[in-house]
Amino acid sequence: KSVRAITVIDELQNVQRVIEAISGWDVPPPTIELTVSLIIASREPKQANPVIGDELRGVSEALAGLTQWTKYEMVSSRSIKLVEGGSAQLELSDGFSVHLVVAAVDVNAGIIKLDPLVLSRIPQSGEQTSAAVREPQQMLSLRTNLREGHQEIIMAPNREKDRALIVALKAWTDIGGAPLPGEKT
Repeated sequence: KSVRAITVIDELQNVQRVIEAISGWDVPPPTIELTVSLIIASREPKQANPVIGDELRGVSEALAGLTQWTKYEMVSSRSIKLVEGGSAQLELSDGFSVHLVVAAVDVNAGIIKLDPLVLSRIPQSGEQTSAAVREPQQMLSLRTNLREGHQEIIMAPNREKDRALIVALKAWTDIGGAPLPGEKT
């Protein structure tokens, strides 16, 4: 890394104001915690008392009035901490993976911009593939702005009419060293 320096020669009160101004700019990038959940939705006969995990509760309730999906199954869920400008590759189950970049974080507005967010899948052994080598297949690529603490639901394109692939995202920012969800205080 390069060293950046500023020399200020002035009266003490003016030097103090410059120090305060620079201190306001010289802050580490915001940290976020992001949870990525991959869910399969299907149209199956409704159960009398369906078992819905806490991770799925918000998804199933949000989609109940909008879609014809009746069953939701968690494929995988991962949480990760990143800083603004950071990127990650999350390996999920069944050959799915998510690549994402935290492009910007506005802690005042509670907005986290992901650009890009890419969902891919490597065909599993036993699945028919057109190539001898199992190459990752990109299923979804987008940019999105997440609202802190709110769940965003993204329907991934799927060729099966009775099943849907859902990506659920939820993010929190670390403002002023406050503990993120799941951290001990």
